[in-house]
Amino acid sequence: TCIMFRSNNYGVSYINQGFGNAGGQRLIMENDTIYCVKSGGAFVSIDYGLNWYVDFYPIQANEWYYDMYKDSASIILVGQGYDPGMAVNYGTIVVSKDYGDTWLSHKIYDMNFFRSIFMVDNL
Repeated sequence: TCIMFRSNNYGVSYINQGFGNAGGQRLIMENDTIYCVKSGGAFVSIDYGLNWYVDFYPIQANEWYYDMYKDSASIILVGQGYDPGMAVNYGTIVVSKDYGDTWLSHKIYDMNFFRSIFMVDNL
C-alpha cells in the first residue's frame, strides 16, 4: 500500500498526503507529477500530493492493479483478476493506446497475478 507522507520541516514532522487508509499499490514519479496505482486504476497529483484526481480508470469488474507503464500515448496496467464463474484468479494486463479513452483487457489464466511491469526497447 502506498501512502505518501510529506514534510515541510526537513523530517521533524510528517503530514499524510496520500489516500489515507485506502492507499494504493505503487507510487510513480514523473517530473513533478505523482501517479498512484490502486485497485481500479491510477490517480494523479500535480501539486506534490496535496490534491489527487482520477487520471485513468479502466472499468473492469473484479480486477485490481499493482503497477503501471506510461508513455506519451500508451498506458499499461498489470495486476490480478478473479473469475467468479470459474472460481479462479488470473493475471490481467489492460492496455490503452489513446491515453485511457478505450481499454483492451488481456486475461492470462496461466498466471495468478502480475505484480510489476518492466518495459525494454527492441534491440
